[in-house]
Amino acid sequence: MEVRALGEGDRGAAFATLVAAFAADPIARWVMPSAKGYLALFLAVRAHMAGPAFAAGGAFATACGA
Repeated sequence: MEVRALGEGDRGAAFATLVAAFAADPIARWVMPSAKGYLALFLAVRAHMAGPAFAAGGAFATACGA
């Protein structure tokens, strides 16, 4: 499996992948039951938690984008 480092230009696609991956997660949806709330809060939380990884060179993805 090929793994590549993600840069700032990959941030949007990486966050979109996370949003889609957790859209049906029971705990995430219990905390954020409305679609509008989920999108707003989940992106803010992910940006806070995962955002610094892009600047530090610590964000990675497989070659297929996962």
